[in-house]
Amino acid sequence: MGWYSRSNNGPDKPLGRVAYLDGIRGWASFAVLLSHVLMCFLVLSTPSLQFNKARLAEDLATHNYLDISAGIVLRFASDRRLAVMVFFVLSGYVLSVGHLNPAKRKLALAAISRYFRLMIPILATSIIAYLLLKFGLMFNLQVATAPERSSGWLGTFYQFEASIRDVVAFSFYDVFFRYDSRTSYNSSLWTMAVELYGSFVIYAYLGIFRATAKVPWRLSLLTTLSLFVLAPVFSCFFIGYILAEVNQKYASGPFSGRVSARTVDALSAAVFFLTAVVSTYWRASGHHICIFAAALVASVSFSGSLRRVFAGRVSQFLGRISFPLYLIQIPIICSWSSYLYLRLPELGMDVATSNLVNLFSTILLALVSAALLLPIERFSVAYAKKIGGFLLS
Repeated sequence: MGWYSRSNNGPDKPLGRVAYLDGIRGWASFAVLLSHVLMCFLVLSTPSLQFNKARLAEDLATHNYLDISAGIVLRFASDRRLAVMVFFVLSGYVLSVGHLNPAKRKLALAAISRYFRLMIPILATSIIAYLLLKFGLMFNLQVATAPERSSGWLGTFYQFEASIRDVVAFSFYDVFFRYDSRTSYNSSLWTMAVELYGSFVIYAYLGIFRATAKVPWRLSLLTTLSLFVLAPVFSCFFIGYILAEVNQKYASGPFSGRVSARTVDALSAAVFFLTAVVSTYWRASGHHICIFAAALVASVSFSGSLRRVFAGRVSQFLGRISFPLYLIQIPIICSWSSYLYLRLPELGMDVATSNLVNLFSTILLALVSAALLLPIERFSVAYAKKIGGFLLS
């Protein structure tokens, strides 16, 4: 099941739908990492990294197109708010697509399993954060109070005594149902409550309104628009669901036979790049970001060329480690990155060199750490349904 396009290996060869979705998720997770390291951290000592609307107006007035291009690329590649919205669209898509056949779905099992699928990796990375904090290896508060290098963002983390009891309570309950940034073992995990609730809403909708093979298109669109007005983050899940329904109904693409595949591919790619450009300087609200996220995922879904890019080897690697990468980056930034931020200047390095060393070593450490956490990721996937099945038996 999936949309098809011509490739060098022959006509109408299917492109792995799961593959390109994983690739999008992988790059979105990498964008969150870049945002945390560059825009929330290193920009403090390197104001030239800060591309904003005022700087854009100045660059336009002086015809500094190289600076404008660099700003667009950097802001898009490190837009964590957009990346998170993309996560939610992808979640709605992936959670729905395996349950569109009413005869083969097990929604109760899926709902219970979802909790354990998220909780197990969260527990593992929270224990890592606990150990770093317990052994005095978190340096974010020192960075926050360092002269001329203060970071209000880093200063909000790990201002409490490490406790294994609190780690367990946080991982099993607080992160989903009572999240508090002041006692969080990982600031990125504010999204987990949205992920869990969004999953439950999608499963409930499928069970109640998609109990037959007939797709309730009008109700689905009305629900999506209502949520878009009231809670854009949850409308993203329904946008993903609608994309899954479209994929199910139109196996060769919704425009097959009416518009050439090459035209659809070109228009979809144009939408992707136009969205990337516009989203960099237009971040007024969650509603705008929701539209941008939907446009990005939909344009990749319609474009054979973009699907091939996001199904490539690098994209697939990032896709496999996307969840561990998302979970481990804050502990790494608050320990390793913060330590280098304090110590490299003491070794005589200038700001530019120390920032480059910090940036690339942080990225490398985050990628390696995420890859090393893959056994836990696979364990959570393999055993979440077994635990759910046991609880339902």
